[in-house]
Amino acid sequence: MNLNIEKNKDLTNLLTLKIPARAKYFTKIKDKEELKEALLFAKEKDLEVFVLGGGSNTFFKNDFKGLVIKNEIKGWFVKKEYKNKVLVEAFSGEPWPKLVSQLVSLNLYGVENLASIYGTVGAAPVQNIGAYGVELKDVFESLIAINIKT
Repeated sequence: MNLNIEKNKDLTNLLTLKIPARAKYFTKIKDKEELKEALLFAKEKDLEVFVLGGGSNTFFKNDFKGLVIKNEIKGWFVKKEYKNKVLVEAFSGEPWPKLVSQLVSLNLYGVENLASIYGTVGAAPVQNIGAYGVELKDVFESLIAINIKT
């Protein structure tokens, strides 16, 4: 296993609310293969899994007895260009405000009203983020997911 698994990790500085908490196990992932490796580790040890994105509005009532996976799968690219629109593919650990800023700098508009919403791309469809009359559902096409239970 190439994954770095930390034990008894302090999560406080990874959470925007800064409410103290620890994880029995913790790892950072940078790609899908590392995610699969982390999930296998959790399965072998019969651990509950929590995937942490940007840490906004996240807190733990007690220390977490399982594996916290910090999602750092970042990046994005233009997948397809049409006459009047562009299809962008973005990875789940990419910071949402950064993605919006980069899209706007390339004159790719449609999500600029959502620029100030803190979090990651992966959380955006789950929460159907919205602001100032724009919701993600208005520009969102699809996602690829991994079932962490199976």
